[in-house]
Amino acid sequence: MTGPSTSSGASGLFPDDRPDIEADDWSDQDLLTKDEARLRLEHSLYLAEKDLASAVERGDGATAASSEDQIGRIRRVLANLA
Repeated sequence: MTGPSTSSGASGLFPDDRPDIEADDWSDQDLLTKDEARLRLEHSLYLAEKDLASAVERGDGATAASSEDQIGRIRRVLANLA
């Protein structure tokens, strides 16, 4: 089983190096309901927005751009969960 085709590197929402999990290995999978996934993503969004605000305050354009990209990815996933 592989991850989504859109990847954003090891530190992104869909890391390139995420280990494959056998389909029948249910004990090692963290299965979430849509509500649980939404809550986790909303928390991640909150943290990314804080990082963005901090980066903008510091004038750190590279970190701000990275945070904006991550925020966009999280919002797209949240929209799919709606």
